[in-house]
Amino acid sequence: MALKVIKAVKLRIHHNAENASRELVGEILQLRNALAPSARQSGKAFPLCLGFATGSSMLPIYAQMREFLGPELAGVGGFNLDEFFPQQDANNFSFANFMRQQFPEADHPAKLPGFSGAKNEVANFCQSFEDEIVKLGGIDLQLLGIGINGHIGFNEPGSEQLSQTRLVNLSESTLQANPDFSTMAITQGIATILNARRIRICAFGEHKAEAVATAIEGPVSVDCPASFLQQHRDVIWFLDKASASRLTSK
Repeated sequence: MALKVIKAVKLRIHHNAENASRELVGEILQLRNALAPSARQSGKAFPLCLGFATGSSMLPIYAQMREFLGPELAGVGGFNLDEFFPQQDANNFSFANFMRQQFPEADHPAKLPGFSGAKNEVANFCQSFEDEIVKLGGIDLQLLGIGINGHIGFNEPGSEQLSQTRLVNLSESTLQANPDFSTMAITQGIATILNARRIRICAFGEHKAEAVATAIEGPVSVDCPASFLQQHRDVIWFLDKASASRLTSK
């Protein structure tokens, strides 16, 4: 059943990923500065609680963040979207290692939903991760990419709107596109993502065009998890011309 859209989707379509990333990071800087006085008064460790995504779409954004915030991520902390299960060791690819490479001098690297314990303990870990987000006052701005099948985080097609942080099986299309991945992951849920105050989602390249068009102009459906972003009151898509090429109305 299609769900009612709360608000029209906002688009920022740029000539290339670098221009889109520059605008987005400018917003992040402005938000960090605006939140700094209240953070000092409340004694928070950092003014801006950011939701960190991983993947190729984030690389130009994190490059801009290193330029303007430094490799120590001045004034920014937060939470990452997802991590493979079981947790990869330091010599293998993992999103924890990805974030350390992006911000090697950060004193407070993103808290990751990575877990090295037994599978039957994952549920308790996921609830603790949700509780930690609430304890820190929630996520001020969530960064997202989108998969070619419409996934956000590792919320694959079939993910429900009320889902929270949990262990999931990765879809065949995700595994085919990334053959070195683990077959399972821990991911923030759709509801966890929608609880962020602001959401900024990025997609660059023609290979993302179909997923972008379905998420923005299609019905809100579990078949395209990114379509649930139509339910959020403050979401902006940052696109290049290629990823926006299949939108029927711009």
